[in-house]
Amino acid sequence: VDTSRIIRALQMMSKGHLLKNDNPSALEFALRADKLCAADSLYDQFRLSVLEVLHAAQKNMGRNEEAYQSLLAYGNLKQKLETKRSADEINELEKKYQIEKKERQLVVSEQQKSFFKKQRWLFAAIIGLLFLIPIVYLNQRSKKRKKEYETKLTQLQMTALKSQMNPHFMFNSVNTIKGMIINNATEAAADQLTNFAKFMRNILNYSDGEKISLKNEIDFLKQYIGLENAKKDGYVNAHFYIDDAIDTEQIEVLPFIVQPFLENAFKHAFHNLDNNRMPELKISFKQNKETLQVTIEDNGIGLQGENENLHDSKGTVLVQKRLELHNLKKDNVSINFRGSQKGTLVNLYINV
Repeated sequence: VDTSRIIRALQMMSKGHLLKNDNPSALEFALRADKLCAADSLYDQFRLSVLEVLHAAQKNMGRNEEAYQSLLAYGNLKQKLETKRSADEINELEKKYQIEKKERQLVVSEQQKSFFKKQRWLFAAIIGLLFLIPIVYLNQRSKKRKKEYETKLTQLQMTALKSQMNPHFMFNSVNTIKGMIINNATEAAADQLTNFAKFMRNILNYSDGEKISLKNEIDFLKQYIGLENAKKDGYVNAHFYIDDAIDTEQIEVLPFIVQPFLENAFKHAFHNLDNNRMPELKISFKQNKETLQVTIEDNGIGLQGENENLHDSKGTVLVQKRLELHNLKKDNVSINFRGSQKGTLVNLYINV
């Protein structure tokens, strides 16, 4: 049975009944269509139209609470599709750039071979001229590509601001790539764009699921640290320590549970370090029966008072609430400021 045809038929029938002001029938067919759409994300585009009919029929019937839920589902689904579309465009742009890069390298390589084969000065001058023409052409095309990058990056900034995962970080990362492009560091920008595209894909993939493997969480944290280091003057050395008894592919954890504390360290821990110390982060994982202990330790300023409030960010508060619901108990997060220039120690306890 072609599910998409069934959905289209139900969708058309629900719209037809709605136009006839037959709201109960419109609601019945729309609910059947919505149930089929919800079973597979392939039908998300159909579901947008179905949710519109649901909202209209429920509103006309005075079922305001249900109408509000349908409208809310419509808004969330539309935002998800827009974010995915933006990520797909970035991936496509990255592929085009890589193809162009290989073409440019091939042209330069072939012309260099041709140049060195010529032994006479006259031929060398002619080849030099021929060598210059495609370079000018490629340079002009590169400038055009640069403008395309800037346009896509501007669109990506707007998408990132709507993201659930720290829009300010997304915005700053895009600006870092944009700065590389402006400074003509195109290869570095391409590498950074690749990392950022993978980071966004992971956010989209992981946000749909309740849990991810510990291996995926660690890889995600390494991606985040790489992006943070790329946009800072000072490099932060990060080290991961994993207990030998832990199977990172089998253990599952809540996604995005550690990143807010790394973000706090990057923002607040390493200002005004004494003795020219190199900023360091240590992230360790230990398992005690059914509890995974995650420790985040930095060698930063380690001050209480003002900085203690800085750690009480929206991200860390959200982690505390998520762990309370997941672990079914409180006191799952401890933050220890160890005094001036002695760093900060954070412990998270996650049921696995």
